Amino acid sequence: VVRNLPNSCTQESLLLEWPVNTYEYDLLYMPDNSSNDEQCSNFVFINFTTRAAAQAFKNEWHGKQLENNADKKSKRLNVANAKVQGHDAILA
Repeated sequence: VVRNLPNSCTQESLLLEWPVNTYEYDLLYMPDNSSNDEQCSNFVFINFTTRAAAQAFKNEWHGKQLENNADKKSKRLNVANAKVQGHDAILA
């Protein structure tokens, strides 16, 4: 799970920032924040295809800001293992 996403972030912008062929994942899921159409949910679930891919992503992005982030005052990303693991479990 990646937390502290900027309010302007969309699932589409994350797919551009974190291309599948670079980071080896099979699911990037941003829950809908239906309470506010203007803001994202501020977190996203990513299911990596290997533990090594997950660790490489964490090493690269934990504590950093998105490169294409218009809001440079946003918090730094918090990359952590989710309590729920696996593609099917995330979608359940």
